[in-house]
Amino acid sequence: MARRSTDDRLPQTMPVMPLRSTVVYPLGVIGVQVGIPSTLEMLAARPEDGLVVAAVVAPGEPDDPIEPGLISGKIAVAARISDRLNMPGGTVQTTVQGLRRVRLRQVTDVG
Repeated sequence: MARRSTDDRLPQTMPVMPLRSTVVYPLGVIGVQVGIPSTLEMLAARPEDGLVVAAVVAPGEPDDPIEPGLISGKIAVAARISDRLNMPGGTVQTTVQGLRRVRLRQVTDVG
């Protein structure tokens, strides 16, 4: 979970969706294939429509674990997940709509 500064239109805390090879831009819409196990678990635990996440490019290779300390303080994009499609091989195809830039003030692993 990420904690960010005050904003009336976005949640104070939101799940983080680390991405390895995709960038989400504010006001842009993009299809994202999710395969990182922790992100798949987060999406499964939050099946609600319109889920708002903090999409951030995570450093490292595709199979490297995501370390909360490496993304804490980074600029991310608050984004709305609008569609999800379970794909063969255990991945999920999502449609992500970027809303606005946010700074990840505090990132913790709640898994």
